[in-house]
Amino acid sequence: MSSGLANRDSPKATLSERDYHYKYVEYAVRDIAAYWIVEHSELRQVTFCQWGNGLYEDPVYPATERLKSSLVPDLSFAIADLFISIL
Repeated sequence: MSSGLANRDSPKATLSERDYHYKYVEYAVRDIAAYWIVEHSELRQVTFCQWGNGLYEDPVYPATERLKSSLVPDLSFAIADLFISIL
């Protein structure tokens, strides 16, 4: 498996299916070890998809939590920081 990547969710409902279904297959074929889906909608959450046991495990983290990565042990940040508006 290669390194990970971040993916912003698609704005339309029909494209969200692509983010959560088709990209699982697409990224697995490309040996992506992990990726994030950042949902900027009213949900404001991050789905952290990490390859394990032959499929992507995908826990969802709300903006009230911190994200930590086992692939990059020193990486830890508040998910809410992803949604701070820049003036």
